[in-house]
Amino acid sequence: MGIAPEYFTKFEVQFAHNGSGLRISSAESAEPGRGETLNFLHLSEAAFYPDADSLVKALLEAVPKNEGTAVFVESTGKEPSGYFYDLWTQATQGLVDYEPLFFPWYEHEEYRMPVPDGYEPVIPDALAPLVQSGKIPLEALAWREWVIRNDFMGDDAAFSQEYPTTPEDAFYRPDARLFSPEAIRARMKELDDNNIAPTEGFLVDPGHRFIRQPGERLHVYKPPEPGRTYVIGADVGSGVVVGREGDYSSADVIDVATGEQVAHFHAIMEPGVFAVELKLLGEWYNNALIAVEITGGHGLSVVTTLRDMGYMALYRRKTYDRTTQQWVDKLGWHTSKSTKKLIIDGLRADFRNGQVVINERATLQEMLTFVKLSDKVDQMGAAPGAKDDRVMSLAIAAQARREAAPAIAVVQQSAVSAQPNTEQSQEPNPWRRRRGDFRRQHPELGVYA
Repeated sequence: MGIAPEYFTKFEVQFAHNGSGLRISSAESAEPGRGETLNFLHLSEAAFYPDADSLVKALLEAVPKNEGTAVFVESTGKEPSGYFYDLWTQATQGLVDYEPLFFPWYEHEEYRMPVPDGYEPVIPDALAPLVQSGKIPLEALAWREWVIRNDFMGDDAAFSQEYPTTPEDAFYRPDARLFSPEAIRARMKELDDNNIAPTEGFLVDPGHRFIRQPGERLHVYKPPEPGRTYVIGADVGSGVVVGREGDYSSADVIDVATGEQVAHFHAIMEPGVFAVELKLLGEWYNNALIAVEITGGHGLSVVTTLRDMGYMALYRRKTYDRTTQQWVDKLGWHTSKSTKKLIIDGLRADFRNGQVVINERATLQEMLTFVKLSDKVDQMGAAPGAKDDRVMSLAIAAQARREAAPAIAVVQQSAVSAQPNTEQSQEPNPWRRRRGDFRRQHPELGVYA
């Protein structure tokens, strides 16, 4: 026996027997859900809402927080930014109570096509394991090739975004990514398999004691070891929060000998406070060489504060002074269009070749959203709505390491030759000799930025 509706229109139906009903509303309508009680809420294609944050917040206020209610949020992926991407990311990390469900294209029975006689499929490397395991039948491969050829005019990347194989495919065009998603996922798996996780905490002065505290800003993977040499790359934020987004400061500590990321710092704080934190971090890691990005102004205040506090192991770059017509040293790393390509390409090569070992999961996640933004102006950076401060601090640290490694070897070798029978001859911090500029002692190296 059917249930007779009391009220029925194109967008709404009300039932007389219990007062419940169903309503369809547009994301562009004014104040949807206002003044109502919604026991079941289905948000469709949420990645494409014009003002998703405000809309969803208003709708969720209408959903009672008790048993018997449910919220469903589904969408085709759009880009690595916005409400839907943020919700998906937090759900996969277990930070919210939503259950993440992903349905790849090959699981849908309607995405099948009869296999032509003599058909030899073209199998991309990413799909090969799925084909070998039988998860993707030949009928699905035939359908895929037909759709790419006819609907997307041969654009595999566009197909992957509309018909994703993995959650990453749903949000990112593969041809725009600068770091290999496969390599990033492989490293994340290594972190899980080997139980690599940071000890969270903060440093206090005096004594440079590390205080363990879950959820704190400093993540330590390996504490400093006597005699080892470290470099630190720092990307400086304003420390200001606007809306939901804050401008973070980020720093990474790399072991010069191994290339391993041994510590990571990430926090929203005023630049002067960040300078104090960097000083503590640098002193703790054997007076590490600190390379601070000075582009934009905030970094300049940090590096000058470090200098004024007496921290001498500061990165210096060579620049040509047109007034004096001489090469001069200037504090900090300067990021321009060309030097950004230099450090990002260097980090890409180091990561690919295993020269830099990344332990911080959040850094790897940022690398997934670090993309080529435009072919016309040849720009690279975080995808719209994403962040890149962690990528930049690591890239600067990796560049400082590339410059530091040969000079350190020369300085230490000279010290050993001078005093072959003295353990202290292998000075762990050679750059402390002359305000951190060991390169001035060895200009033949030619390792200036």
